Amino acid sequence: MDVSSSAVILTKRPEIRDVVRQVLKSKGMKSENIFPVTDEKDCLKKLAEIEYGLVILDWEFAPDKILMVLDSNRKEYRLESHLVFLLAAHDEEAIVKVAQEYYVNYIAIGEVTTDTIRDQIKGLVKEFTSTGPMRKMLLAIDTCRKGGDHANALEMLEKLFAKQPDNERIGMELAEAYIQDDKWQLAEDLLRKLMLDEEVSPRVKHLFARCRLKQGDFNSAIASLRGAQLLSPFNIDRLLEIGNLFLKLDRPEEAEAAFTEILDLAPNNKP
Repeated sequence: MDVSSSAVILTKRPEIRDVVRQVLKSKGMKSENIFPVTDEKDCLKKLAEIEYGLVILDWEFAPDKILMVLDSNRKEYRLESHLVFLLAAHDEEAIVKVAQEYYVNYIAIGEVTTDTIRDQIKGLVKEFTSTGPMRKMLLAIDTCRKGGDHANALEMLEKLFAKQPDNERIGMELAEAYIQDDKWQLAEDLLRKLMLDEEVSPRVKHLFARCRLKQGDFNSAIASLRGAQLLSPFNIDRLLEIGNLFLKLDRPEEAEAAFTEILDLAPNNKP
């Protein structure tokens, strides 16, 4: 591992923190580049300072705050965001879907042992140090996006998806790029194909809902948003979107139900 690489660990469980630190150091990471934090704000601040690193998140810290970190990590159309390892004590399918929606690289659910953490961290480090053709292409797309060259980024995404049509992540990114470029029909056609997958990502359904909204098809949009939320029920932003959509449609009781669910999930979330 590059000695200058960094890792941020967000957990309140000392046994998790200690094992992760130990494994990272054994893989060559310097102690001064390992940042254990016990506050999501400190976590976000550290991640903003690091160009590309590892993030170890403990779901038991607080689901709504972990989601805040995950959401921040994939904003600004960064295909090559920080690599993420998510730990969760409770074995829930919804947590797996959260991991799928936010591009979590490795996940350990249920009773987590020292060996489990060690194996997952080793995988994370291996992926971090990989410089294969796929990662090089993703980095090139990110560079274009950061420089405002969205046309070239879109072209590269199209070429990449043509080579890997079964890669859901690339498909989602391409669909979102089409939406950004106001090519709604291309986005919708692509998303319809992605939704045929049995293990469809909640994000695919969310993006499809945006396409149906653009067409004024509110019922299909709501159905798709609800479908996404059933798969990944911890997404606060999507619940806000659902609630606001119900308000627009003058369906206040259903809007209130969505907002109440948000308050149950994240009572301290100001937005």
